[in-house]
Amino acid sequence: MSNSKRFIASFAGVAAGAVMFLLATALVTDPRGIVAPAFEGLPQLCAGGSSLESREVKPFLALAHRPREILVGNSRVQNGFGADDARERLRQPAVNLGLSGARLDELAALVRHAWTVAPVERVWLGIDYPMFALPARGELGIPSATDRRLQALRYGVADPAAIRSAVEYLAGSEACRRPTWTRLGFVLPQSTSPTRRQAYHRRRAAFLTQRQIDQGALRPAAERARIRQERHRLLRQLIREARARDVRLVLFIAPTSPEFGERLARAGLFEDHEAWRHEVAALAAAERHAGLVFLDISTDPVVAEAARRRRCTEDAAPGCPFHDITHYRPAIGRRILDLGTAGDHGRGPGVRTQYRRRS
Repeated sequence: MSNSKRFIASFAGVAAGAVMFLLATALVTDPRGIVAPAFEGLPQLCAGGSSLESREVKPFLALAHRPREILVGNSRVQNGFGADDARERLRQPAVNLGLSGARLDELAALVRHAWTVAPVERVWLGIDYPMFALPARGELGIPSATDRRLQALRYGVADPAAIRSAVEYLAGSEACRRPTWTRLGFVLPQSTSPTRRQAYHRRRAAFLTQRQIDQGALRPAAERARIRQERHRLLRQLIREARARDVRLVLFIAPTSPEFGERLARAGLFEDHEAWRHEVAALAAAERHAGLVFLDISTDPVVAEAARRRRCTEDAAPGCPFHDITHYRPAIGRRILDLGTAGDHGRGPGVRTQYRRRS
């Protein structure tokens, strides 16, 4: 064998070995948290302990964990429910599929995928005004695999995001040492005392929220109305699909801080926001059935009063209802879970809770 052929063979061997090493690292670090449930007994260094973004993690959790309950929404749902609260109040497997910046069309795709690949009995769908005011973001990238092990190997090991996380782990980053999510998609509890990191996220959330409001204000009223009508049709269709599948649906509007309303008012959008709230309530009333629960606690005066306290407006101290001007804390999530499961207590499996409306 010539020197050039020997070099090519050696290079190919080294390259193949490096690829196999990266795949093995992704396998045992499990960046998406979907390998461990698919291959029980497989050694895991930090299953589910990844710093991947929610869009790189959440679409894969329904098939991996086959939950009976799913929490779906944008970053408010993502941050507003605690794993312990869900386990205590729901008493059956539940995953948090909240996606940062999600629009209603993305959430509908996520819900439809989840109840196709998992025995979902109830969907908790958190909605808010931006979901109905801003245009679609594009395809979410729902996984095509319908077998748990095939999905784990395809998206948990051989996927570019999984390999990237494996490289970060080998490089000594915090991808595994400081995980963002539990295996079931819930945000891990943060420090109870304000930190620089939390202060940064609070400022960043305010900036992103203001940008959303500005984008909405610049959009012509006719276009906003068209987008909203499209989303209302999609929501009505999703409600009817859930009913046809005998899947319970808790549709809720959670509160935002008073500052969010003030910013909407300055942009000339507050009346539009209130009109949207009443339209959703009317839609839920029109689609009323035993498996549908509608909750609108967005105008809760107790929450608003607590949010206006000085320690809450300045640094969102522990005990305040919000992390920032839009994201509620798990205390609000606990209340939503309590209201949504009020009809469950003392009843057998499959009994449907009753419709609720709060003016």
